[in-house]
Amino acid sequence: MSPAQQSHGLTRMRSMLSSLSAKEKVAAEYIMANPEEVIHSSISELADKSGVAEATIFRLCKRLGFKGYQAFKIVLASDVVKPMENIHEEISECDTMMDITKKSSQAALKR
Repeated sequence: MSPAQQSHGLTRMRSMLSSLSAKEKVAAEYIMANPEEVIHSSISELADKSGVAEATIFRLCKRLGFKGYQAFKIVLASDVVKPMENIHEEISECDTMMDITKKSSQAALKR
């Protein structure tokens, strides 16, 4: 799998939408509309929610260039989930525990 496929599952799905079968399009459109939900769903749950068979989901993942549904979900998660920012630069050696707690809490709230 190319680096582009690894980091842009939704983009790849959008670009291939016109070449997908009718059922694969249904699944793809559901995934594109609900990516945060999909990363927490099993293949059975996704099939039920999108109204297609599990085999359709699996074929869609293969057509997109992934080994299977789990590999697709990993890439989808990287598309959707923002990485945590490093806060270590804001914390200094002379900070008290209270300062560290306050800085950590503020950094978490910014996400």
